[in-house]
Amino acid sequence: MKWTAGIVGRAMAALGLVALMASPTLAVAQNRVGFAPAGDVVGAGNFVHMVADMERTVLFYTVLLGVQPNDEARNWPYYRDFKSVNGVDVMYNAPGGKFKNTTFTVSNSDLVLEFFEWEGNSQRLPVKSRVFDLGQPMLELQVRNMDAAIEAVKEHGGSFVTPNGVPVRFGNRQVLIVRDPDGFFIHLTALDRPPPAPEPGNSIGATLRFTAADANKAAHFFETVFGFNVYEAPVLTDDPLMGRAMGLNTLKQRWAGSTVPGSTLPVQFAEYDKLDGVTVDQALPRPGTAMLRMRVRDFDASLAKAMTAGATVAPGNTAPIVLGNNTRILVIVTPDGQLLQLAEESPRPNPAAPAPASTSPEPGKTGSGQSPLK
Repeated sequence: MKWTAGIVGRAMAALGLVALMASPTLAVAQNRVGFAPAGDVVGAGNFVHMVADMERTVLFYTVLLGVQPNDEARNWPYYRDFKSVNGVDVMYNAPGGKFKNTTFTVSNSDLVLEFFEWEGNSQRLPVKSRVFDLGQPMLELQVRNMDAAIEAVKEHGGSFVTPNGVPVRFGNRQVLIVRDPDGFFIHLTALDRPPPAPEPGNSIGATLRFTAADANKAAHFFETVFGFNVYEAPVLTDDPLMGRAMGLNTLKQRWAGSTVPGSTLPVQFAEYDKLDGVTVDQALPRPGTAMLRMRVRDFDASLAKAMTAGATVAPGNTAPIVLGNNTRILVIVTPDGQLLQLAEESPRPNPAAPAPASTSPEPGKTGSGQSPLK
């Protein structure tokens, strides 16, 4: 296998939050099509999502994505058991709480989905949101098999946004908008003749989209604070396909975008003519709350720039938590109400240096796919 920055990053991400605590530093090539060079941000972390019922979520995404959760594939289904990790409860605004989590690698992309169920989440009110709410995240998937997506929704607790659950056809493609079991929006596209994609599974591409009051201002926040290389949005334009998929008579939208540095993961900042100034109703650890984790080069510098540009810290995040290897991590809120998790890994030993004498592995660090969170 030819190692690339994306492959290494995805291997780390598949282990979940504290894979940051145990991952080696590797010299890697950065020559993939669509790759954005690392800068202040050195890679896309997981897209983190709070859920009410982990078993239901696992069933839904197994069918939708056509892959097993990473822990199940490694015969270590640690999402079945609640546990506690010092500091993580505070960061997720659940002091004293226990959680279980797992990850799914989205095929043919640099995206890894990570799901957390906190004790008591089944009793917490889920997020009630609209696509047009400021800060609202949406997952866009290009899929091989639309029928699998429909099955996931019907059989495992999802719901349809597109009227009657019937995909909208436009030329050589079908579009369907759904919600997962916790109300999270997923925009699905299936081409009649999908392009070849090397990895198995139902996904052949993924993009993250966030609703913004002004698409270009949102993009420039990420440009100024995190060094994203952005493209600007044109004027608001009629989009009959998206309008029909949302069950609306008319819809105008525009979006700016970029690629997360150190990855090939596209992000979009969408602006709609239906905006009414309402910010997405999400708060940790409520089911349906979601955020992107970004791996930053200099935590203090990135946080300072974000605060200067109008970001705030999320409730419970009065100070960064420090994981076992001195990785620092904190949740912030952008001016549009979008949650972001910033993580800075501590420096690693030179991989070319002689290996230390063999010792017994620490608990939680033995074998592929295991994490100290287990």
